[in-house]
Amino acid sequence: MDQADGAPASPEPVPAPEPAAADAAATPPPPKEKSEKKVKVVLKSIGDAPVLAKKASVLFIKPQETMATFTATMRRYIKIQPQDSLFFYVKSCFSPSLDTTFETLIRCFAQEAGKEPVVELQYSITPAWG
Repeated sequence: MDQADGAPASPEPVPAPEPAAADAAATPPPPKEKSEKKVKVVLKSIGDAPVLAKKASVLFIKPQETMATFTATMRRYIKIQPQDSLFFYVKSCFSPSLDTTFETLIRCFAQEAGKEPVVELQYSITPAWG
């Protein structure tokens, strides 16, 4: 209807319909972030290094973890004293630097074992190779 001054009446706002309970239940939850796939690392002792149990010789490591972090963890795990050395080797010949990530090791040195790549590391408490 027109108001007394001749201007058209503004329509009343219509409230938005509330979603039905069934609609709310049908809405899927937001997707969860996929957990980052870990790197399979197989450890083998060489020289006079302590031998790990078979189950303990296979570890799964985050790709962004560095050799420095891994070395510190393995020192505690193998119970090597701070004054003693711990060396890691890839392909029985070269020692990765402490800032090398496992992502780099996988990209450059991984062996394919089934569906997942595997990094094989040898460890020793005395220098073994180059």
